[in-house]
Parts: sequence; C-alpha cells; structure tokens
Amino acid sequence: IEKEESFKQYWKIRQLLAPLTPLEVHYVINVSKNRHYFNSSAAVHHPLQPDYIALTHLDEITQWGAIIPFFQEMDASTRYISTGKSIPESLETFKPSWFAQKLLQDS
Repeated sequence: IEKEESFKQYWKIRQLLAPLTPLEVHYVINVSKNRHYFNSSAAVHHPLQPDYIALTHLDEITQWGAIIPFFQEMDASTRYISTGKSIPESLETFKPSWFAQKLLQDS
C-alpha cells in the first residue's frame, strides 16, 4: 500500500468491519531498525491509536531503556514480543516480569 493512501484505506476497512466484529489494532515495531518510533512525538500523535503493541527483534538491541517512555506515551498494552529472526517461531506473549528482568540486566 502506498504510504499516502495507507491510512485512508485502513480507515475504510475499519469502518466496513466495525459492525461485524470488534477491531484490535496491533502496532508492530522492529526495535532493531526503527529507533525513531521511540520518539515522543511519534507515539503521542500516532494516527492508528493502537490497542496493543508488539515488539520484534528484541534480541538485536542492547539498550532497552528507551522502550519504557514509549510504552507510557502509547497508552496501549504490549501483547507480543519476538526475540528471534523469524516469526512465528520466535513470537511470544509479553510477560512484564521477563521484560523487567531484561531491563535490569541492561543497567
């Protein structure tokens, strides 16, 4: 989908599906390549207003601290993480205790 048309097409699909089933938006972020997603302006003004966050490629980063403010500003629950090179083999349910342990190892 062309970037200029993507939001318009997404909104049209969302409107068509709204009467049929509740729609959950998962915002999937490759943390190894897209550090700009952790900027506060990207999170606060995100046009999709996601319900959940999914983080991929966590095995490829060494500093996890920037993720915490991003979580707070997105105001969405984190549902999935991926710590490997391929999905779905490395996809797991997000566990806050595991994340906290990894964050403490980073400091």
